Amino acid sequence: GNLDHDTSGRVTLRWVPDRLPLTLTVSADMLDWADNGQRLGVTGVNTALQPFGPMGPSIGDLFQLYGLDPVDYLYRPGENFDESYGLSATGLPRIHTPRDEGKQAGVSATLSVDVGAVNIKSISAWRKSDTFNSLDFDGMPLRIIESSNTYRQDQYSQELQISGEFGNLQAIGGLYYFEEDGTEKSEYTIFGALYGPVGGPVTSDFGEYEAQSKGAFLQAT
Repeated sequence: GNLDHDTSGRVTLRWVPDRLPLTLTVSADMLDWADNGQRLGVTGVNTALQPFGPMGPSIGDLFQLYGLDPVDYLYRPGENFDESYGLSATGLPRIHTPRDEGKQAGVSATLSVDVGAVNIKSISAWRKSDTFNSLDFDGMPLRIIESSNTYRQDQYSQELQISGEFGNLQAIGGLYYFEEDGTEKSEYTIFGALYGPVGGPVTSDFGEYEAQSKGAFLQAT
């Protein structure tokens, strides 16, 4: 598709005080993008196909119902690959208007402290992601199969490390924690063209999840 905007940035700050045996590094990044969605090019249409059986309308009948000629919407190399032919029959632009967009952001901090021959390190991180996409699966102006999906995700992690020399032993060990949660919402229409200008029903699915992970590690030589 055609890109509407694509903005990204990253910054890192590092603090190393002269009189303290520590180093603090903080990083942040962001990404914000949007385009007009994935395009599908149709190279042929079987207008005689009756997807609902011999008693149902054919694909050609549906085109005639809307006063459309499928030949006008076939893929023509170098001419119309980036065009979308959706009709606004659903009343929900987020479904019938192909689009991809997303926002992501994250922050991390690493604190390293030396205590004699021992190093103590803390690594913290947070990230958030929100994305949306809609797609016209049939690539034609008829309301046959369209969908939109919205995803949200948050995650946080924390790691604590202790390493150094303990007599004749070199060792590193620590603890790790991770958690995330998110949601997914899907909306779609199937053969909405059968319902005429009203576009047919819109089906919605919603899901959410949570996950946690904990660990401990130790290595010595």
